[in-house]
Amino acid sequence: MMIFKDSHIPAQAHKRLAKLLAEMFPNAEALPPAKDTTAYVLCSLRSWRDMATAYSSEVEPTPLDEDCGHKAFVVRRAEQAERLREFFAEHGHPLDTNTAAQLMSRWQPSARRPKESVALYYESQAKGQSTGTEKFCLQLLQLLQLLPRVPSEADVKLFLANIRFSDKAWTERIQVEAGIVATYLVNQRTNPAAAIGMRMLEALVAGGFNYARVSLAKALAFGWGDENHGRAWGLAHTALTEKFLARDSYIELYKVIAWLSINGNKVPRNKRTALAMYLRAAALGDGPAALIASHYYLPLPAGHERDEFSDVVRPNKERAEKLFHLALARGYNPSTKQFPLEA
Repeated sequence: MMIFKDSHIPAQAHKRLAKLLAEMFPNAEALPPAKDTTAYVLCSLRSWRDMATAYSSEVEPTPLDEDCGHKAFVVRRAEQAERLREFFAEHGHPLDTNTAAQLMSRWQPSARRPKESVALYYESQAKGQSTGTEKFCLQLLQLLQLLPRVPSEADVKLFLANIRFSDKAWTERIQVEAGIVATYLVNQRTNPAAAIGMRMLEALVAGGFNYARVSLAKALAFGWGDENHGRAWGLAHTALTEKFLARDSYIELYKVIAWLSINGNKVPRNKRTALAMYLRAAALGDGPAALIASHYYLPLPAGHERDEFSDVVRPNKERAEKLFHLALARGYNPSTKQFPLEA
């Protein structure tokens, strides 16, 4: 039985399991509940209600997968897979060994970073913090930019391994190229491309790649799959402390914070923050941000109800015109109300 300092790891584990079961099994609704399955696999407990016995602030928590050592991890994963098979069999849904192993490999319920392969983590340690596939990985990432296609699962495993565990001499180049591919995939907004892009962005963020925080925040804010405005807000504000080389990186960051400040769920909404961020982006030459900021300085038209631009600053026609002219300079067409793609 594993002991946890609180419910965070098990709670995240049962949520991931529910999604994985829905992806892997057409009859997912007939399978054992994800919560009870998690309790049994982690602690040999028959129901989620019994998990309260697994949390303690007085007893030293059981080391997570990345901390228990390679040999102990291999034994633990095998035992967890066997308990998974036992629990499913008891509920009339036998699993073959390969399916159970595949599910455990994707689920990783006792890992600190479950979206990264713990097995690859230990393999890289054995190789001296190198995957041995860095050059091939970089070449494949560059090829995908020339001939866009959806990466295979084998490709994704290669990317995730090298994003996190490549030799330091290769790390930055691989992360940059992986970020380009991940953003392209997320922008497809369709499965499986966008889901793969999200997996890559998550790995990049976990690896400390700064710009990936902005890309992941955008994806979580504007929505592919599960929107998560709270996490997007946290990622974006963390990124505010980072230094970026490209002007566009700052623009994207300021605009996502501005948008969340008006439209975000479970985040502090603040029209003044939104305006401040749009002005920052406009100061860097962004046309769409300048156009939005100009609306804050316009007086409320007669007969119009107050909206997101109202009661933030005093009307200032000169400031509004200056911002509007910047938008025009960046290609805004008042007739079509559109910008060129490069605005």
